[in-house]
Parts: sequence; structure tokens; C-alpha cells
Amino acid sequence: MLSPVQNFDDRDEWRLLAEELSLVSERIMSQHIDMPVHHWR
Repeated sequence: MLSPVQNFDDRDEWRLLAEELSLVSERIMSQHIDMPVHHWR
């Protein structure tokens, strides 16, 4: 396993992970928008 310091030095990988997470969150949000608003309040 990599140590936390080695992980933090790998910034390009973190940037890719952040982009992937944003795409996933966008998909989830679009699914939520399809549902009734009162369901999420």
C-alpha cells in the first residue's frame, strides 16, 4: 500500500478522480431532478 504522502504527491491521479466524481455526481443529480421535488425535502 502507498503511504499518504506518496498518494498526495500523485496529484494528476487525484485530479482524474475528482473529475470522475463530478461526472458521477452530475448523473446522480440529473436522476434526482427527474423525481418529484417534494420527495427530497
